[in-house]
Amino acid sequence: MSFVYEGSPSNALLPLQPPILIIPTTHHQDSLTTTIANLVTTHRDPNLLTQTLQTHQPPIPWSPSLVHSVLKRLWNDGPSALRFFHSLSSSFHHALDISARLRDFPAAWSLLSRMRRLGLPLSDRTFSILAERYVSAGKPLRAVRALLNMDRTFGRTPTLRSLNSLLDALCKSGRVELAHRVFRDLKRRFGADAVSYNIIANGWCSVKKTPRAVAVLKEMVEAGFAPTASTYNVLLKGYFKAGQVREGWEFFAEMRRRKVCDVVAYTTVIHGVGLAGDVARAGRVFRDMVREGCASRRTMR
Repeated sequence: MSFVYEGSPSNALLPLQPPILIIPTTHHQDSLTTTIANLVTTHRDPNLLTQTLQTHQPPIPWSPSLVHSVLKRLWNDGPSALRFFHSLSSSFHHALDISARLRDFPAAWSLLSRMRRLGLPLSDRTFSILAERYVSAGKPLRAVRALLNMDRTFGRTPTLRSLNSLLDALCKSGRVELAHRVFRDLKRRFGADAVSYNIIANGWCSVKKTPRAVAVLKEMVEAGFAPTASTYNVLLKGYFKAGQVREGWEFFAEMRRRKVCDVVAYTTVIHGVGLAGDVARAGRVFRDMVREGCASRRTMR
């Protein structure tokens, strides 16, 4: 089945032309190369290196030739070369997130074009940032189109992880119906895993439609995926969120029989029955949790 969305121009997500880059002179580039290489070799902490490169004054005029020069300078220091490459990618992701969060999507696409020119990988993380920001800006269909056009605009084949990122962003924004439709239409192309089903089930639980969540989890089992601890906890939280205390308690009892309870399950029930006014039962569940060794330090405080 083809996946078509109306209302978005076919070229809506074409990347813009690469921005004009400041091309440093040979002498200036040699000096920059030395400065950057020294920063990389003296900053062993990748996070600190990323921050230093981002805040360097004056701003570093990144260009393909400058990146190439730095990598050549670090040729005999493999760990430093990798640290530089990863930090540069992280810096661009940070800038991408800021641009998209401000809803300056032309600037975001310019950054993506620049990353490709610099030879930096456009990863699942790159797509996740863009998809999440499109959805939060009220442009969910553009996020879907970004996934479908990923091989053309990102230069890489979209993965199941990319699909799951999109589903998660849609569900967290309350667009569960759209997320479920996208999943149904695209799971043959991208595949599916327990994470995919858990995301959709959790989405339905978040809007207090537990019967839809139960149906999704039944599909998951029929598709050959074993329920995970997260699967059980998604539905357990859904029952209590929807005020279905009796159903939640019965499901918790079934989880205990199957020996799949963890600290998340216990704390969910304690919170749920406590909010329902059954403080005595909440206390009993807490004591059971301690006796069975599921209590964490945080729950003991």
